[in-house]
Amino acid sequence: MLYDFQRSFASGLLTERAREAPPDGLRVDALGFEVYVHHARASLCIAIEEAFPITKRLVGADFFTAMAGQFVTAHPPTQGWLSSYGEAFPRFVAQYPAAADLAYLADVARIEWARVRAASAPDDPGLDLKSLATLDEAALGSLCLSLHGAATLVCSLFPVFDIWQAHLHVDGDDQVPEIDLAAGPQHVLVTRAGPLEVNVSVLYPSDAAFMAALMKNESFAAACEVAVSTETDYDLGSRLGDLVCRRALAALPSLGIPGGRTASRFSPPTSIDLDCAWSARE
Repeated sequence: MLYDFQRSFASGLLTERAREAPPDGLRVDALGFEVYVHHARASLCIAIEEAFPITKRLVGADFFTAMAGQFVTAHPPTQGWLSSYGEAFPRFVAQYPAAADLAYLADVARIEWARVRAASAPDDPGLDLKSLATLDEAALGSLCLSLHGAATLVCSLFPVFDIWQAHLHVDGDDQVPEIDLAAGPQHVLVTRAGPLEVNVSVLYPSDAAFMAALMKNESFAAACEVAVSTETDYDLGSRLGDLVCRRALAALPSLGIPGGRTASRFSPPTSIDLDCAWSARE
């Protein structure tokens, strides 16, 4: 009985009509319920605001508050801790009618959520190049690699890294450098180098193509071919070493080889679109 009441009370806090009256069948004081509604919604909106500060700066406080409020109504939390709340926000932004003219906004939000994910992901040393050196050519070519659990690849048609970086340290009336939205696409990698060190960097298109191929469950050899088709003088040794140093690739011990995995352990994306963001989350 108490459980049913608590569940009805909690689920009723974020409904469309919650601020007007308690849900039908819930016998509570209307004024007291309104206080709970305000507190619950405010807490969730603050969580979104703290996770997406650059997105807020790009649209302004009033616009962001309205957008976050609609998100809270449409996507109430499914877990008991706020640190995981906001994963669906970038997609919500992409479909938010009032932000239709800001086509880059959702990709900036994806970068911000990738940073949240990276900061809270389980610690993992990542791929060890020395272990790959023990493999013969056939074994290496057929090996499947995956992204590190803290890594996210965000591919955008817009210069989203430049936009994100330009607003990173803006305070008050600081002048923001003008960004040319026609400058072309950028491929952004978010990783964690240490417990408190989240890195955001731009990838060469060939490196992004290499990683996207891995995320489609392509073999190491096939991913290299994709990279070479993007950049004919692609230097595999140098670029792979750079990705390993950034902890972009995972160490999965299932095959006894750091980075090795079976195809069944990875669900590839159904399509590859430049304006989508892919992550290593399975």
